[in-house]
Amino acid sequence: MFETCVQLGFSAIEFKHELPFILPERFSRGMVRQLAEVRLEHGLVYAVHGPYVNIGSPLPYRWRAAVDEHLRALEVAQEIGAETYTIHPGFMESKYATPELLARGRELTARALRALLSRVERITLCLENQNPMEGGKAKCAACPNELKEILAAAGEGVKLTWDVGHANLLPGGALGFAREMGLGKVAVIHLHDNHGDKDTHNAPGTGTVPWKELLSLLINTERSPMLYLELRTEEDLSRGREFLERLAQGIQANSLR
Repeated sequence: MFETCVQLGFSAIEFKHELPFILPERFSRGMVRQLAEVRLEHGLVYAVHGPYVNIGSPLPYRWRAAVDEHLRALEVAQEIGAETYTIHPGFMESKYATPELLARGRELTARALRALLSRVERITLCLENQNPMEGGKAKCAACPNELKEILAAAGEGVKLTWDVGHANLLPGGALGFAREMGLGKVAVIHLHDNHGDKDTHNAPGTGTVPWKELLSLLINTERSPMLYLELRTEEDLSRGREFLERLAQGIQANSLR
């Protein structure tokens, strides 16, 4: 993946700290050191996406285990020189989810973020808006109001990872999410497309995300979040970047007329 990103000319790479890649025989400590070295060699920006564990679990031992898993991932993130670390909020099994239990999950998510903040160095923690359509799970924070609640309780040190594809699955779509949430806390943006019914991680320009409006919003803001294409294949990486670059160039050219 690293070699592909360098060959395609990307300036930043986000790694997912998730099985099977963190198994000792797949992702050794030597490889971690090597990633740190080549980051400096190529002048790259690194990010890490934390493991998909439940920091909103109301069961204390599961909550503690989830926090510990993030702490281990944060050690790797710090060792390779990552600038941001993205975290998914908590979730409940749909059959057990009640408004009260989901609210408790948001409280526990904020508590976990505070615990991680106390241990992190040189990395910005980012809370990601969740996929609201994952089967069997009720998410604690897919909507802007839920994310704002957690961020307010977690403290000033936590920023937002805005997943455009996840936002496109909400009734207001990606643009509605951006307008309601605002860009003030956004440090990272995950770019992928879908048709508003499934989290398919398609290349930008192949679904219903209003990319022209979203790019206009980003171009005309003082904020400069990191943009990561979160796609499945090299072909999609190339196609998605070319589409967004062409669109951005057109927007900038029109703004100069």
